[in-house]
Amino acid sequence: MSYVIYLTDSAGTHELPPLEVPLTRVKNENMVTVQPLSGNVYDDFFSTKRVWSHTWAYLTKEEYDALDTIYERMKSEWTYPQLTIDGGDASNLVVKFTLGAQNIIDDCGTVNNVIVSFQETKQLGS
Repeated sequence: MSYVIYLTDSAGTHELPPLEVPLTRVKNENMVTVQPLSGNVYDDFFSTKRVWSHTWAYLTKEEYDALDTIYERMKSEWTYPQLTIDGGDASNLVVKFTLGAQNIIDDCGTVNNVIVSFQETKQLGS
């Protein structure tokens, strides 16, 4: 099965470079463990949010620049993009997008070990 990631923002929908294995998904549990006087413990669950992360071994300068443009637009427009993963479990989810370091490894601008993450959230101001 192949996964395709799309980010949608004010400039439209952008297909990200083809994924390499693995695409990692983690559930972040927002909970508090309570221990009353009885000594028994229980958890109060407030929310569960998902985080997807991926590392590309290599991206071209153009591929990295496209990711960086989306990232900078998120910061300048104060709006988070929407994530869709074809073949996955995300469809038009608002996410905080994080883009890792630009490790340029040759004269063509090739970048290696590019890490991105997408944390499920609500839109800023909502």
